[in-house]
Amino acid sequence: MTHENWKIAEGAADWQCDWESAKRFQLRYFRSLPMVDKIRAVEDLCRLARALRRHDESRDDSGPAS
Repeated sequence: MTHENWKIAEGAADWQCDWESAKRFQLRYFRSLPMVDKIRAVEDLCRLARALRRHDESRDDSGPAS
């Protein structure tokens, strides 16, 4: 799933990372994936969202937190 050209070269000079740069990197990486990997990633995120929603709902139903 990962591509070698997205790895930072060993011994590369120090580089700074801010939120915008990280966001651009992730978007470029996602765009470079084959369509099947993109679909798989979206499906995984949907499963995670459902699991988090169920977890949150079960906490709401259990009453006040102790």
